[in-house]
Amino acid sequence: MVVCVLFSPWKTWVAHQAEEALRAQGLENPHLTIKAITANTIIINDITIGTDRPIRLSDLEIDYDLQSLWQGRLNNLRLKGLDL
Repeated sequence: MVVCVLFSPWKTWVAHQAEEALRAQGLENPHLTIKAITANTIIINDITIGTDRPIRLSDLEIDYDLQSLWQGRLNNLRLKGLDL
C-alpha cells in the first residue's frame, strides 16, 4: 500500500508530461491515465485525442529496456480497444 502511495504522484506527473508532449506535436485535447510504471513497462489507459469525434484507445502497453530506450527504440507496443 505504501509503495502505491509513493508512486502515485509520479504517475500523475508522467501523464501530464505525456499530454503536454502530445499537444506540442499538434494533437488536440489529449487525455490519458497512467495505470502502471515499472523499470521496463508502462501501461496507459483511457487515451483520448481530439474533441468533436475523439480517437479513443482503451489500453496501451509499452515494453522497453533502458538500452533500447536510449537508442529511441521500444521492445513491444500493444494496443487494445482502438476506436477511430
